[in-house]
Amino acid sequence: MTEGLPETVLVAQQKGGNGKSSVVAAMAVAIARKNRKVLAIDADQQGNLTIDDLGVPADKWDKGKNLAVALQYGPGDGFALEPYRGIRPNLDILMGGPALGMVSTAIASANEPVDMAANLVSALKELCAREQYDIILVDSGHGDKVLLIALLEACRYLVVPTKEDGASLNGVHQLAASYVRAKRYGSLISLIGVVLFDVNPQASVRLPHVFNKVKELLGSEVEPFQATIRSSQAVAVDMRERHLTAQELAKPTEEQRAGLLTAIRNRGKKNATDRLWAKDPGSVAKDYLDLTREVLARLAAERGAAAAAVEADATEVQVQGLNSAVSAAPVSVAGE
Repeated sequence: MTEGLPETVLVAQQKGGNGKSSVVAAMAVAIARKNRKVLAIDADQQGNLTIDDLGVPADKWDKGKNLAVALQYGPGDGFALEPYRGIRPNLDILMGGPALGMVSTAIASANEPVDMAANLVSALKELCAREQYDIILVDSGHGDKVLLIALLEACRYLVVPTKEDGASLNGVHQLAASYVRAKRYGSLISLIGVVLFDVNPQASVRLPHVFNKVKELLGSEVEPFQATIRSSQAVAVDMRERHLTAQELAKPTEEQRAGLLTAIRNRGKKNATDRLWAKDPGSVAKDYLDLTREVLARLAAERGAAAAAVEADATEVQVQGLNSAVSAAPVSVAGE
């Protein structure tokens, strides 16, 4: 189903507050800064990636209507996916919002079956033919199982962020069931890693136990990412208030720096109303950059494995063809 699309990575969890939107925003900005064209998809009816993380202006927010129509009907009859373009250089976003919350209900009451995954893939292929994206990053909602299954069917790779508490691990357990269901339906999606979010960097003894628990829940031998995202409430507040990633807070562009100038000067001033709360966002920014590098490395490894498999299949076909030719060739007997 996903042939013809660029690499499509779904970041999913069935428990909210585990960093899905922050991870997608951070990776999208980091990759776009390397001059690769990125499409972010906010498939969450809350629209946090759209409004809070990347900062689409309120008067430009479609509340997820364009994406909702694509899921319900696919492309055609004059309709096409239209992202909000240039939210950052090389970065576009298909906006999320409350309209997505009505799709599953509408589909459940439809007279004929609706294949949301096929509709989305068809619409994305048409969009990517126009825009030539290098990678697609998808932020899933956590409460809509019907939409989640469709995303698991439509995407090629899966990244799972989680905290280490019981409720978050239960969300991983629920996601595992949805993942297995999507695979049963024929999805080609592959889990490429789990990232621990909001962690204490000093808890090095406890982290391997959490990793093993997650691997057990997912029934996968895929190694967790070595990068973890440390806990920093001050950075989290600055990111959401400024609609910037940790990397952008640590190394803003000239345009971003101009907008942050007063806040930067007021950093550490207790009575300032326009200020940055985090003294040094660099450590959190490094966590996200390390994660992005690991994700890209695993995608490259998956590409290499896929290419090797295709080459092996081609070699096997050639050998089988040669054997068939040898078997069919006439046999001459000496003396005839």
